[in-house]
Formats: sequence, structure tokens, C-alpha cells
Amino acid sequence: MFLKAFFKDIYDVRFAHGLEGNVFKRSFKKFGILASHTWYKVFWEYLDHFGVSLELDDTINVPITRERDKVFMELVVRKMDRSEWVGVNRMRKKMKVYLFSQLSYCDGLTVKDTVIQGRDAEPSTIEFPYKEPTSSDRRLWQKALRTLTSVNYRFQIPLGYSTRLPYDRYVWFTTVDRQRLLRVDQESMMSALYLPSASHRRTRQSAIYQDTGRSGILSCMYTQFASVQASSSDGVTIHSTLDLPVEKTVDKPRCLLDAIRRLPNQSLWQHMDLDGDGNWIIDALLGGTIAVAHDGSFKEHVDMSVCSAGLVLFCTHTPTSWLQSHVLRRPAPVQQVTTG
Repeated sequence: MFLKAFFKDIYDVRFAHGLEGNVFKRSFKKFGILASHTWYKVFWEYLDHFGVSLELDDTINVPITRERDKVFMELVVRKMDRSEWVGVNRMRKKMKVYLFSQLSYCDGLTVKDTVIQGRDAEPSTIEFPYKEPTSSDRRLWQKALRTLTSVNYRFQIPLGYSTRLPYDRYVWFTTVDRQRLLRVDQESMMSALYLPSASHRRTRQSAIYQDTGRSGILSCMYTQFASVQASSSDGVTIHSTLDLPVEKTVDKPRCLLDAIRRLPNQSLWQHMDLDGDGNWIIDALLGGTIAVAHDGSFKEHVDMSVCSAGLVLFCTHTPTSWLQSHVLRRPAPVQQVTTG
């Protein structure tokens, strides 16, 4: 139990000092100012004082979420004066930032307005310790952002492709045509479906999306992450998008239609008329907008060897349907001919 609690604390304190890897192998005299006043700070000081090396495996590292991503405080300690580290670190924890990518929109180029202004941070799946920053800290934060990016808060080298889900609690997904926007809560796995508002002029750049009050399912139709900004009409707009990371395995079905195509006995699906990839069925089930009708036929007085069935699934909210029919014929018995 002690070791389990110890390694959990080791994992958690990374977000307090903000540094990468095994902090106990670094000089306490140089970096100890970033440590919170807890047991691990004393532990670190004693290890450094007595020259003891504590080896930890790579699982303590936090996976990056974008190509060319970096740990934020590693850039700070390289490019800023040591006297400025503590103030920047306090603001970093308030803004719930560990990785450099957490500063930017999906375009990997522009620092988020909320980050620049130092307003309330976006909820995170990472638990950050918190201490209220001073006004001096806020000025240092602005300086740090300009130092690490540019005077206009744009990255000098844009971040690359996505490598995994971000650490934001609420992650936004969109379709390639931007006709659907889905907000997923990574803690509760609840979702909210946003659609373009019919009362506003719709363009690719300025469409306003409003909460439909319905949940959705994260299916293969959602191919991009989205960064959103609040609009003046109680909705959101899309700032930029980023392609989802490519899965390493190709065996997992992408959608219902893909799963059906992998099933044995494909003769069952020869007379199938399915709109789209079929994942709309899950949305319709969750939204209570699905209608189902089915029937079968077997007339023994006509033919004992034949039966048939039909199925219709229809979404009452969108003009999508699944029509399925099948006829089963029992093969005639093989007649054996004997010769004497």
C-alpha cells in the first residue's frame, strides 16, 4: 500500500513542479524552488544532499498529444531567468497547463485567448495543485507566452499531427463537412450534440452551433478534433480543427456497416439498403427518434421449404433508414440412386 501511494504521489507531483521525467535526478539547489512544500520536496532535498540516485521507470512521463510537443516548464527553465520560474509556474498551474500544446487551438499555431488573458482555465483530466497567482505572476505569464511563442502569440514552428486524445475534460469533435459538433465529457463520457443554427447565416468559417439538448455517439463520422469559441448568441463557433490520430490497428470496425461486412455468411446482407455508415442508428436510439417495423412470412400450404423476413429502421428526425430483407430456402434432400 505504501509503494502504491508513493508512486501515485510521484505521478501527481509532476504537475506541481511541471518538469519532465524523474525530478529526483535533478539538482535540488537549482530546481527545488519549483517544488511545493510537501514531503517530496524534503525527500528530494535529502536525496540531492547525500548524493543518492533514485531510479524511476518511464511510466512517470506524460505522453505528448501533438507532434513536436514539449513540456511547458522545460521551455521556461531554458529560456527565462530563474527568478521568474516560480511566478510563471503558479500561473501555469492556475491555467492547468503541463504541455506546450495545451496553450494552442487545434491549428497548433495560435495561443488561446483564454490562456493569453489568464482567465478561468478549461477543466482538465489532470489534477493540478492551485495557489492564487499574484498580479506580478500574471505579468510574468504574459512575458513567458511571448518568450516561448512570439510577440503576437503565434508559435514560431506550428505543432504537428495529433498523437492521442488531449487532456481537456471536454473534448470537441466534428465531421469533415462541419455539419455536426459533439462535445464529449471524458470523465462521465456524457456527450452533447451541437448543430448549425438555422437562424444564422451559415458559412464554413462563421457557422454558429447550438446545443440540441440531445446526446450523440462518438462514431467514425467524427474525424476531427475542434477548437471552439463562445459566440454572442449563446452558441459556439469553430476556430480550427485537427485530424484525429490514426489508429495503429486496422482490425477494429470503424462503423456498423464495416462490422456487417466482416460477418460470416454474407448472403444474409445481400438485400440490404442502409443509409450512410449505420452509426446514425445509435444516435436515433439515444435520442428516442427511431421507429422499427418488421414482419415475416411462412406459408406451409404453399411451400414448406421457403420463408422470408423484412425489417425497416427509420429515424424520424433525419431522413435515414435501413431496409433489410431475406429469403431462406431449405435445400432439397439429395436423392441417392442405387443400382443392383
